[in-house]
Amino acid sequence: ASEEAAEHVHRAFRLTAEMLKEGEFDNTQGLPTLMAAHGIMVATTSFAADAIRELQGSRKSKADTVLTAGITCWDPDKKIHVMLIGHAGNTRLYRHLLGTKQLQQLTRDDTLVQAQVDAGLISTLEAFSDPQRNYITNYASRVDATGYGLTIYRKALVRGCVYLGETDGLHGSIHPDNYPTIVANRIIARTSGGQIDTQGVAEDL
Repeated sequence: ASEEAAEHVHRAFRLTAEMLKEGEFDNTQGLPTLMAAHGIMVATTSFAADAIRELQGSRKSKADTVLTAGITCWDPDKKIHVMLIGHAGNTRLYRHLLGTKQLQQLTRDDTLVQAQVDAGLISTLEAFSDPQRNYITNYASRVDATGYGLTIYRKALVRGCVYLGETDGLHGSIHPDNYPTIVANRIIARTSGGQIDTQGVAEDL
């Protein structure tokens, strides 16, 4: 990924995070509603995508990046807290149940090998060692103002879980059978007094 393209994504979501922190989109639960979060996600991502496309045009380059971002929100119909996730590319979001080795992948990679796995052509283990495993089929720059190009996931927030975002540089280098145990062990090692040192976990991984 291009560092400049990635910075456009970071800048857009930092601005959104500041507005969320100030309560600009709050409802009675102190969080944006699911519908509001969807609009925020699409607007933020398409804003970043516009900046990346402008960068590509001015530099005549293929600079681009991938993204996975989440917004905690309130579903007024189901009366539950939800993580609304926007995704394009092969970064991932996981949910880990504390005290266990359970690790659930909440997003699906936009890659050639993932498409082959979904079609039943190869297994997950075969995808891990496939020479084309880094061939990405979707990027942040392809998101438009309607949200086209952005995959949206809605996942109920689960008590006792932590949510981990990570790059392809991590899951592409650790065997999928070992990944849950490695992550769980690092979280345990970095937990003290009920508090998780998230920066430490990231550095360890």
